[in-house]
Amino acid sequence: MNVDRDFLIAGITPGDINGIGYELIYKAFSNSQLLDICTPIILGNPRAAAYHRKLLKDCNVNLFLLRNYKSLKPGTANIYPVSSQEYKIELGKVTKVGGQSALESLEHAIQWFKEGKIDFLVTCPINKKAISLTGSPFKGHTEFLADAFNVQEYLMMFINPYLKIGLVTTHTPISELANVLNSHLILSKLKVLDNSLQRDFGITKPKIAVLGLNPHASDEGLLGNEENEIIIPAIREANEIGLEVYGPFPSDSFFGNLKYHNFDAVLAMYHDQGLIPFKLLDNQEAVNFTAGLPIVRTSPVHGTAYDIAGKDKANERSLVHAIIMGAEITLRRRFYDENIQAHLNNDNISSN
Repeated sequence: MNVDRDFLIAGITPGDINGIGYELIYKAFSNSQLLDICTPIILGNPRAAAYHRKLLKDCNVNLFLLRNYKSLKPGTANIYPVSSQEYKIELGKVTKVGGQSALESLEHAIQWFKEGKIDFLVTCPINKKAISLTGSPFKGHTEFLADAFNVQEYLMMFINPYLKIGLVTTHTPISELANVLNSHLILSKLKVLDNSLQRDFGITKPKIAVLGLNPHASDEGLLGNEENEIIIPAIREANEIGLEVYGPFPSDSFFGNLKYHNFDAVLAMYHDQGLIPFKLLDNQEAVNFTAGLPIVRTSPVHGTAYDIAGKDKANERSLVHAIIMGAEITLRRRFYDENIQAHLNNDNISSN
């Protein structure tokens, strides 16, 4: 990837054209200070962008039409047409077109990262049902990106000012959890989380809390076997390889007694176990981050908000923080990798 330029380029996918993605983008970059952090390239559809702009009352943002990458203007909000197709926009509706346009933008962003044209990726909300109408097996951004980069060990994380939380399972139905969870999977997620806390967030010796699966973390086996047979062995093995991991904690008392303040991050067993307390703590400055990928990918934590699409009611704060965090993680990761490489070079010199 090209790191010689003296400014960061954010690739931004607008998501579903029937949702609030374009509105969020316009509102986010109405604050020109964001352009000091990175130069955005919206990989989308200029006609769709123009359509959404007309629905905003006081929009002072103009997107520069980037027909050729070489004409990129640093410090300017750019839009690159990933398709010449004229899409029919049906605000607030689940349509095949909405899914198709979202997929095209995402696939283009992946290719541009591999070519070194963007430094990190920020994804606006998609609708899984709309994408399923295209025939794609798409389950979510996290899984799609992991597959595109052939990564087996990755982690869906959520970050707000109070909490960093990772999920062992992402979109697994509750009825299937017992069949999916195992010690190897939990240990894998712990390794990714520990590495990301160091590499992406600059935490030297992270302390990680692990939540139990059953009520009261099974009360020593009275309310289920998963803690004793799956979770505790994974924690023990993590400790043996040098990770500072604690638990399993009953999730209700863990959050109710504010124990998360004592840890750098928390690993939850399933989606709602982690996301309900997370969103209650802060959903305005919250960011979704995919750890373990070669690309830094962040996203706002909400969905397409079809109910308010086109009504100039969308709140851009989560997207703003996603853009800022994407830039920060990119810089931290480069610094970390450069230091690791420097240590390796010094070790090689010493051994010679």
